[in-house]
Amino acid sequence: YMAEARRLGVPVRQPHVNHSEERFTLAFEAGRPALWMGLAAVRDLRRRSIEAIIAHRPYASLRELLVRVDLQRREIENLIRCGALDGLGESRNALLAQLPRNPAAAMQLAFDFFTPEVEPETPTQRLAWETRLLGMPMSLHPLEPIRALLPPDLVRLGEFRHRRGRRLRAACVRLPGWTGDGGYFLADETDYLLAIPEDEDAPPPPLWEPVIVTGRWLTDDWGRAWLGVEEVVRIQ
Repeated sequence: YMAEARRLGVPVRQPHVNHSEERFTLAFEAGRPALWMGLAAVRDLRRRSIEAIIAHRPYASLRELLVRVDLQRREIENLIRCGALDGLGESRNALLAQLPRNPAAAMQLAFDFFTPEVEPETPTQRLAWETRLLGMPMSLHPLEPIRALLPPDLVRLGEFRHRRGRRLRAACVRLPGWTGDGGYFLADETDYLLAIPEDEDAPPPPLWEPVIVTGRWLTDDWGRAWLGVEEVVRIQ
């Protein structure tokens, strides 16, 4: 469903302390729809913490969040790493470095947040954090950091539909979800397809891991169409 929303031009955003409710919510930004993932998706975030975050917002800084909401250190770190405090600091790494060893110290009026000079997190770090804490990458597609390094003969995944029967190669990732017929969904930054391996015993690629898929666009007499997968190669 999230892939379909993105395909239709509806952005899907990771949880955020200033915008998300407990579950997925639809918001409108300048008249256009956007989906916010709920705070309940954040790993190890307690229900009472979610309720307190929603009740005491908005927050202009990490300190404001710590002063108003009693959070465990693991909860704060997970919120920062998954992007739920994006915009409240220069980077996620900067917010982590700014976090006091004892978050309760933020309650002291004399406490002064020190912001050390740190390198921003890499796209690879963000992907790993979001996948571990939210179950999927949210702020960028796994192919984005490596797209420029891929072989030049690859096509976009959507090209399979337009070049029926031709053997093509594309970079993509496997989406979670059940297709109902033994296949799986593959996606790149702009499209997704139903994929069915020609070898029924071939294991599906790991979730969210970039792969290069070789196959052909196939159809049957009933109008059903799918990507017949001949080979899957993991991208090192």
